[in-house]
Amino acid sequence: MENVKVNKNVSVRTRNLVTSALLAAIICLVTGYILHIPTPNGGYAHIGDAVIYLSASILPLPYAIACSAIGAGLADLTTGAIIWVLPTLIIGYVSYLRDKYDIKTTTP
Repeated sequence: MENVKVNKNVSVRTRNLVTSALLAAIICLVTGYILHIPTPNGGYAHIGDAVIYLSASILPLPYAIACSAIGAGLADLTTGAIIWVLPTLIIGYVSYLRDKYDIKTTTP
């Protein structure tokens, strides 16, 4: 096996961006096409949420939110659930705003 040189000059931001793009693609594929089980109410069950939780575990929160929203939105777009693309992206944006402004939810 060859020794592979790792470029130490790559910034953390670039690594996060590339990792986010790869995870968004994986989320799209897993959500829409791998173990895509239709349900009687017109929706479908999937394991894409597991990859979303994985992205939340390994990426900073803004990157995790973006890749999750984009991946899930692309899955909605490519599987014919076009009506759900905008709500999926809005939910991701609201999650980002909640994190950005550190909004705490209270329970009664």
